[in-house]
Amino acid sequence: MLVKDCGLNSGFMIPQYTASAITAENRTLANPASVHSLPTCANFEDVVSMGAYAAIKALKSVENAYRVIAIEYLLACQAKDLIPENTTESLTKLHQLLRTKVKVLTEDRFLHPDIEAAIEIVHSHHFLKL
Repeated sequence: MLVKDCGLNSGFMIPQYTASAITAENRTLANPASVHSLPTCANFEDVVSMGAYAAIKALKSVENAYRVIAIEYLLACQAKDLIPENTTESLTKLHQLLRTKVKVLTEDRFLHPDIEAAIEIVHSHHFLKL
Protein backbone atom coordinates (compact mmCIF):
# COMPACT_ATOMS: atom_id res chain seq x y z
CA MET A 1 0.00 0.00 0.00
CA LEU A 2 3.10 2.22 0.38
CA VAL A 3 1.81 3.94 3.49
CA LYS A 4 2.97 3.50 7.08
CA ASP A 5 -0.39 2.96 8.78
CA CYS A 6 -2.40 0.81 6.40
CA GLY A 7 -5.66 -0.86 7.31
CA LEU A 8 -8.36 1.72 6.88
CA ASN A 9 -5.66 3.80 5.23
CA SER A 10 -5.46 2.18 1.76
CA GLY A 11 -2.53 4.26 0.48
CA PHE A 12 -1.70 3.62 -3.16
CA MET A 13 -3.91 0.57 -3.63
CA ILE A 14 -6.40 2.35 -5.94
CA PRO A 15 -3.73 3.94 -8.20
CA GLN A 16 -2.23 0.46 -8.62
CA TYR A 17 -5.65 -0.81 -9.77
CA THR A 18 -5.91 2.20 -12.06
CA ALA A 19 -2.54 1.47 -13.69
CA SER A 20 -3.61 -2.15 -14.23
CA ALA A 21 -6.89 -1.06 -15.83
CA ILE A 22 -5.11 1.41 -18.12
CA THR A 23 -2.67 -1.31 -19.15
CA ALA A 24 -5.59 -3.63 -19.92
CA GLU A 25 -7.13 -0.90 -22.08
CA ASN A 26 -3.86 -0.61 -24.01
CA ARG A 27 -3.95 -4.34 -24.70
CA THR A 28 -7.37 -3.85 -26.30
CA LEU A 29 -6.16 -0.82 -28.25
CA ALA A 30 -3.25 -2.92 -29.58
CA ASN A 31 -5.64 -5.02 -31.71
CA PRO A 32 -5.23 -4.14 -35.38
CA ALA A 33 -7.60 -1.49 -36.73
CA SER A 34 -7.92 -3.52 -39.93
CA VAL A 35 -10.26 -6.00 -38.22
CA HIS A 36 -12.85 -3.21 -38.18
CA SER A 37 -12.78 -2.73 -41.94
CA LEU A 38 -16.22 -3.38 -43.49
CA PRO A 39 -17.28 -3.90 -47.09
CA THR A 40 -18.94 -0.89 -48.71
CA CYS A 41 -20.85 -0.05 -51.90
CA ALA A 42 -23.09 -3.11 -51.83
CA ASN A 43 -20.11 -5.40 -51.23
CA PHE A 44 -18.29 -4.17 -54.37
CA GLU A 45 -15.61 -2.37 -52.38
CA ASP A 46 -13.92 -3.70 -49.31
CA VAL A 47 -10.84 -1.50 -49.16
CA VAL A 48 -11.69 0.91 -46.36
CA SER A 49 -8.75 2.76 -44.89
CA MET A 50 -8.60 2.44 -41.14
CA GLY A 51 -5.57 4.73 -40.90
CA ALA A 52 -7.34 7.51 -39.02
CA TYR A 53 -8.83 5.02 -36.55
CA ALA A 54 -5.42 3.37 -36.07
CA ALA A 55 -3.86 6.79 -35.39
CA ILE A 56 -6.51 7.62 -32.79
CA LYS A 57 -5.88 4.28 -31.07
CA ALA A 58 -2.12 4.86 -31.12
CA LEU A 59 -2.52 8.34 -29.62
CA LYS A 60 -4.77 6.97 -26.87
CA SER A 61 -2.23 4.21 -26.16
CA VAL A 62 0.59 6.73 -25.79
CA GLU A 63 -1.48 8.92 -23.48
CA ASN A 64 -2.34 5.84 -21.41
CA ALA A 65 1.35 4.98 -21.22
CA TYR A 66 2.08 8.46 -19.83
CA ARG A 67 -0.58 7.85 -17.17
CA VAL A 68 0.91 4.51 -16.14
CA ILE A 69 4.42 5.99 -16.01
CA ALA A 70 3.13 8.87 -13.86
CA ILE A 71 1.45 6.47 -11.43
CA GLU A 72 4.61 4.36 -11.22
CA TYR A 73 6.57 7.58 -10.66
CA LEU A 74 4.32 8.43 -7.70
CA LEU A 75 4.72 4.93 -6.29
CA ALA A 76 8.52 5.00 -6.66
CA CYS A 77 8.79 8.37 -4.91
CA GLN A 78 6.53 7.21 -2.08
CA ALA A 79 8.67 4.07 -1.68
CA LYS A 80 11.80 6.23 -1.54
CA ASP A 81 10.21 8.30 1.22
CA LEU A 82 9.40 5.17 3.22
CA ILE A 83 12.87 3.65 2.70
CA PRO A 84 15.25 6.60 2.33
CA GLU A 85 18.23 4.79 0.84
CA ASN A 86 20.95 6.61 -1.07
CA THR A 87 20.39 6.57 -4.79
CA THR A 88 21.70 8.14 -7.97
CA GLU A 89 21.78 11.88 -8.53
CA SER A 90 19.23 11.62 -11.37
CA LEU A 91 16.74 9.66 -9.25
CA THR A 92 17.18 12.10 -6.38
CA LYS A 93 16.41 14.99 -8.75
CA LEU A 94 13.31 13.20 -10.09
CA HIS A 95 12.15 12.61 -6.52
CA GLN A 96 12.69 16.26 -5.59
CA LEU A 97 10.89 17.39 -8.75
CA LEU A 98 7.78 15.42 -7.86
CA ARG A 99 7.87 16.62 -4.26
CA THR A 100 7.64 20.23 -5.44
CA LYS A 101 4.11 19.42 -6.64
CA VAL A 102 2.99 16.37 -4.62
CA LYS A 103 3.31 15.85 -0.88
CA VAL A 104 4.21 12.52 0.69
CA LEU A 105 1.12 10.39 1.33
CA THR A 106 0.77 9.87 5.08
CA GLU A 107 -2.96 9.17 5.17
CA ASP A 108 -5.64 8.67 2.55
CA ARG A 109 -6.60 11.58 0.35
CA PHE A 110 -8.08 12.08 -3.10
CA LEU A 111 -5.16 11.15 -5.37
CA HIS A 112 -6.43 12.39 -8.73
CA PRO A 113 -4.66 15.78 -8.35
CA ASP A 114 -1.42 13.96 -7.45
CA ILE A 115 -1.68 11.72 -10.51
CA GLU A 116 -2.42 14.72 -12.76
CA ALA A 117 0.59 16.59 -11.32
CA ALA A 118 2.80 13.56 -11.98
CA ILE A 119 1.47 13.33 -15.56
CA GLU A 120 2.31 16.99 -16.07
CA ILE A 121 5.87 16.35 -14.86
CA VAL A 122 6.25 13.25 -17.05
CA HIS A 123 5.09 15.29 -20.05
CA SER A 124 7.53 18.09 -19.20
CA HIS A 125 10.97 18.59 -20.60
CA HIS A 126 12.35 18.65 -17.04
CA PHE A 127 11.55 14.97 -16.63
CA LEU A 128 13.44 14.01 -19.80
CA LYS A 129 16.52 16.07 -18.92
CA LEU A 130 17.12 14.42 -15.54
